[in-house]
This record gives sequence, structure tokens and C-alpha cells, in this order.
Amino acid sequence: MVPCSPWLRDYPKLQTAATILLNIQVVCGLIGSIGALYSGQLMVGTIVGLFALVAIESGSRSLISTYFVLLPCTLLLDVAWIIFYYWETRQYDPVNFGEQSSISVKVEFWMQISGFLVRCLSLLPWFHIYMLRESSQSSGIRSSRF
Repeated sequence: MVPCSPWLRDYPKLQTAATILLNIQVVCGLIGSIGALYSGQLMVGTIVGLFALVAIESGSRSLISTYFVLLPCTLLLDVAWIIFYYWETRQYDPVNFGEQSSISVKVEFWMQISGFLVRCLSLLPWFHIYMLRESSQSSGIRSSRF
């Protein structure tokens, strides 16, 4: 077994870290979703983040497992969206579309980047949460939190 920090085996600390990262992810998605163009992916990220908050607060093993599968899918979708969005808006001229629209496009892009980075950071606590749940289920430990 690979040695790891003691806080990575502490479920309440992992849950707190995951919840904080999820709240940041949801805020980034909400701010970015008021953008001028292609804000659907930001809403998807927000919805997946809210789903994860429900999963972690309810303590449901099936919901946590579902989010553990959704997280890499969302990361792949983020990468594709960032590439296509950049390709589409790189020639976005504020003279033709207005200064406010240009600022909106930039905010939307940076909120998507921020949400992507937060999701990448959240891989560590979510992986350990999932592994703690699996090990507790396989060893027969029953707890009110698990």
C-alpha cells in the first residue's frame, strides 16, 4: 500500500475538502453561465457539482459511485469545450459585438477554466472518499456515515 497523509484517511476532512471544492465549482459555473455565448457546458458543470453535493451530504454509496464516474466524463467534456470555445471566440472583436459582450465572453471562458481546475483538484479527495467507502464495504465495517 502506498503511504499517504493521515488526513487522506480521515473521512470528515475529505468530505469537508470535497464540499469546499464543490461549492467553488458551483459558484464558477453560476458566474460563467450568465455569459453571452455557449454557456450550456457551464450549466452542466454546475448541475454535476450540485449532484455531487447531494451525494456527499446524503452519504449514499450509489450516488457517490455515480459521481465518481461522472467526474472524468465532465473533465473530458471541459477539455473539449475549452478547445472549441477558444477556437470559436479567438477572433471575437469587441468593435463588432460591443465591449460588454467581449467582457462577458472573457469571464465565461475564465470561469470555465477555473471550474475545470477545481474539478481537477477535487479528483484527490473524491478518489480517497471512494476508496474509503469501498474498503469499509469490503471489510464489513458499518457506520452511520457510510
